[in-house]
Amino acid sequence: MSTHGRRKRLVAVLAVWLPTIVGCDSGTGARVSTAGKRSASRPNILLILIDTLRADRLGCYGNTQGLSPAIDAIAADGVTFERVIAPSPWTQPSIVGLFTGIYPGAIRPIGDYRQTFDSARRRAKLVRVLEEEYTTMAEALRDVGYTTAAVITNPYISRAFGLAQGFDHFDVGLAEVHAAGDAVNDAAVQWLAEREPGKPFFLYLHYMDVHGPYDGGPAFLDPLLDIVDRLADKHALSDAQMKQLDPRYLLKLPKSYTNLARHERLMGYREYWQARYEAGVAELDHHLAALQQRLGEMGLWDDLTVIVTSDHGEALGEHGYFSHGLSVHHTELHVPLIIRSPGRLPKSKRVPQTVRLIDVMPTLLDHVGAPPVDEFQGGSLLPYVAGNPPAEPITAVCEGLKIESEQFAIYRGEWKVVILPDPSPMVLYRFATDPLGRNNVVKQNLAVFRLMQDLAARQRAENAALATNAQREAIQLSDEQMSRLEALGYIGGARSKQDGDQRTP
Repeated sequence: MSTHGRRKRLVAVLAVWLPTIVGCDSGTGARVSTAGKRSASRPNILLILIDTLRADRLGCYGNTQGLSPAIDAIAADGVTFERVIAPSPWTQPSIVGLFTGIYPGAIRPIGDYRQTFDSARRRAKLVRVLEEEYTTMAEALRDVGYTTAAVITNPYISRAFGLAQGFDHFDVGLAEVHAAGDAVNDAAVQWLAEREPGKPFFLYLHYMDVHGPYDGGPAFLDPLLDIVDRLADKHALSDAQMKQLDPRYLLKLPKSYTNLARHERLMGYREYWQARYEAGVAELDHHLAALQQRLGEMGLWDDLTVIVTSDHGEALGEHGYFSHGLSVHHTELHVPLIIRSPGRLPKSKRVPQTVRLIDVMPTLLDHVGAPPVDEFQGGSLLPYVAGNPPAEPITAVCEGLKIESEQFAIYRGEWKVVILPDPSPMVLYRFATDPLGRNNVVKQNLAVFRLMQDLAARQRAENAALATNAQREAIQLSDEQMSRLEALGYIGGARSKQDGDQRTP
């Protein structure tokens, strides 16, 4: 199907549903575009995606531990979006949303974690893929003259799942192992040195240093463990929480770790695992500083458009959870978004409004003067940067958990509602002042809850209408591909409440 055909079909489906929700924000973003108003010269673009990175571990988002000087410097040189919500708390559906500008619930060809997990147990290995009918970020940029490349370290981002669409170069060699950021840098620099000359480039780098099994090097971890060791009031993990820490995945210490007795003594405390996670943030930032230096030596950094973001966050003991994909709490959904573009965007600009990861693609196309894609549910964020946000706040929704997938979250303004299956309690947070969702204020704000519940129902109806009309295709994964997913903890170690966990939002 042609690009025009893809767009025409989706627009027709949207036309059926959108008239029924006029007067309410359905989640569709502002469609203000500056396409055609920019110089014909398009900037080189580097998209840095740091898998599993919580926004609140970066200095530019208020963290005081000094974990991220390189990222903080990029933020000081560009625009920081303070409240960015991922469309899903795990990688595959969230990346689909990032690269299409559409909620994964409106596509649903992939991202079914239960299907992948069950298939692994039965060895059926059938999964759905992202069909060609959808236009990806890489395709849209290639259409306007970019040469496109990706260096991938997560086996869920692969050709097998249809996520290589639009890339001239799609390097998945590092997805075979838990590759560190320096290997990603090497692959990126090699491609940049050999790329086709005379064309702007779009380079997507997917880093896994922050993702479990939290194996940051001792140089980054030991100083953090020194702090944990000195803490007088550490939080001991419950037996149920300890069961979440897969012994094959998290409890197996890297060979580079010394003072194993200290590790074993501290493993039963939440702060130990937070330190392990934070060591990965610090090490990843170190790799980004090295990348910046190498790009500077190649004469590519000074005018480079750089986007730093993540696919989802990580639960580190809050609400009884560890890992990600298990809840729609803010810890798993709040991701960083920093856009630095010298001479094109302001420096040290901060955008406080709630926006969405599905807004990145429309923003990027708007920024380079490329035509928008008709099926976007997201919208350009450039009006926010210019100080002209929409009069009404947009809604941001999240769905597609690994398990208990009926959970659904919706953000609007200062509020957040978590939709749970009946007969679960109604949950409303004032997330602007309670980001970790500690205080359910639904009883005092029932009218707000009802409005948010209605918006959520409308968004789900819109997504379902689009998904119903989507084509479906399934592929069979090889034993090698299944082994890679298992090595990253994606399959084989998942637990649900039926398996003994007693966690509630």
